[in-house]
Amino acid sequence: MKTRSFLIRAIAVLLVVAMTTALAGCGGGAKSTPKPQATAAPTPTPVPTDTPTPEPQPTQAETTELDSLISHLGLLAPVRVVSTFTTKEGDNPESVTRTETEIDAAGNQRVRLYQGENLTVELLFVDKQMYVKSENDQYLAMGEQNDPWDALVIYGGAFLLIFNNLQEAEFVGKEQVNGFNTNKYRVKIDLSQFGLSGLLAGQQGVVLDYEGFAWVEMNAKALVKAETLYRAKSTTDEKVTEMRTAFNAEKADVAPIETPTNVIRQ
Repeated sequence: MKTRSFLIRAIAVLLVVAMTTALAGCGGGAKSTPKPQATAAPTPTPVPTDTPTPEPQPTQAETTELDSLISHLGLLAPVRVVSTFTTKEGDNPESVTRTETEIDAAGNQRVRLYQGENLTVELLFVDKQMYVKSENDQYLAMGEQNDPWDALVIYGGAFLLIFNNLQEAEFVGKEQVNGFNTNKYRVKIDLSQFGLSGLLAGQQGVVLDYEGFAWVEMNAKALVKAETLYRAKSTTDEKVTEMRTAFNAEKADVAPIETPTNVIRQ
């Protein structure tokens, strides 16, 4: 009997070992925790950058055809124009010449010239006819005048013509000035052609400073703003001569300018 009991216990132990081995083969027992997979870092999205728009470059016409700029002002009418020419020599008081011009929608003009605060002459240009105002509100008929700006030369407005034809203008950029879209130019003006002294022409003196800019409305090829500064001195005198010019044309409501009724015929 003892032998039979021993065999039964031995068989039971063998069965337990066999079952344990079988379970281990089927994945039983302690399980190892799998290592987490590494996550790839996200690729950053490129930030869009603003590409600057290149500045429009002037055409050849914009840099070379700068003639009759004041004469073309009628194409922008109605406008009001104010221009000044200031000179100062050494410690002497400055001298100021000023013009005030109105151009109506039809292109007719009224021009007043001042020396300081004193009105020196008033002109009308109506249908290409020129009239000079005299005493008692009468007007003297001066005949046909195709370009009113040319007539100003004999009445003290010659300085305006320095802006009519700009030579060697250097394109600077585009700006909105006085209500107009314009091209801005750096300009060099020959002042000697308008009867100024040799000193101011730079022939008998030393130029200390010069700066000049002009703004042109390119559809009409008309000047709407200009500024110049000119300082020079003689080689034999320390006295400095300074000249400044300013020109502004602005859009304005201008009443119709009509032929005067009290006209004296030549």
